[in-house]
Amino acid sequence: MRAYLLGAAALAIGVGFAIGRVTAPSSPEPATVSVVERGAPAVIAPGTCVAHLGDDDLRRLRDEVVAAIAPGSPAAAIVPPAEDPPPPPTPEQLAAEDASARLLDTAIAAGRWTDADAAALRGQLGTVPDATRIAMLQRMAVAINSGRLHVDTTGAPF
Repeated sequence: MRAYLLGAAALAIGVGFAIGRVTAPSSPEPATVSVVERGAPAVIAPGTCVAHLGDDDLRRLRDEVVAAIAPGSPAAAIVPPAEDPPPPPTPEQLAAEDASARLLDTAIAAGRWTDADAAALRGQLGTVPDATRIAMLQRMAVAINSGRLHVDTTGAPF
């Protein structure tokens, strides 16, 4: 009985495989990608790497990208305008930056971050520029994660 079931299962698998081979197309159709605003579809074989594109393909791709980001095109509205550089830090910001750097250096040297340290840093973080705040918090996180700074606060560490 067991041999009969195994034979029937093997026969079913073989018939299914044969039917799949017979009904499958002889050669796969290449994928088509429509080119926006040109109307002519570009035929790209599945799995084609950009490194294997010809000079004409790369030139056409470059032209399409340039046309898409040209001023007045719908895609140009998506690109945000260049931002003005941030203003130079004020003397108050420079003083807060120095004080917070000294505070963090002292805490790392002691190996402890206390509630007093957190309160002092909290007061200074609102004054320093964004880039300085991010760098300060990253430096603090690295010190905590490396074990050089142990957090001994009852609340948030900053």
